[in-house]
Amino acid sequence: MKPWFNGKVDFSPRSPTRPTRPLIGGRLDYLDGRPVAALVYRRRQHVINVFVWRDRRTGAATRQGYHLLHWTDGGMALWRVGSQ
Repeated sequence: MKPWFNGKVDFSPRSPTRPTRPLIGGRLDYLDGRPVAALVYRRRQHVINVFVWRDRRTGAATRQGYHLLHWTDGGMALWRVGSQ
């Protein structure tokens, strides 16, 4: 994945420290006007997106039926978005 993101974002996206789901792809997305790396995982029939960018905040929430988990790892922000 890392070579594909070269030149698209100003950092090298990292997968969560211990991913427990198979990585099925990645893409460039824009959140709040900034480019972010989106890593896509699968759990049974569910698709889970992990968005990565530079940040240091953490938190969790549920919005519009989606569970959001936000953490940092090595100065990078990771958001896990999924229906479960």
